Amino acid sequence: MSYRGSYEFPKHIKESARTEWHKKNPGNEDANLEVHHILNIHHAILHDVPIDAVRSNLNAVAVRRKFHKEIHREQTDEDQEEFANWFKSIWVKLF
Repeated sequence: MSYRGSYEFPKHIKESARTEWHKKNPGNEDANLEVHHILNIHHAILHDVPIDAVRSNLNAVAVRRKFHKEIHREQTDEDQEEFANWFKSIWVKLF
């Protein structure tokens, strides 16, 4: 497994995110979904966010494949730094 691979979501997190999406979007059983890292892996590593936080359900959201690509095109370094700081502060409080 690559270093990046250790930051990927476990199967149960992906399934949970997809289940939540389907609850909010009934009638779309055939939707082509991907599970998006709200805080992307690059910035998680850059800002020393714990791997368990990056792989958690707090960081996972299912989105349509086309929208996932759009999210990545439009996210900014500033937004990702803000997410990283939030995850680190929340993680410290929780654990």
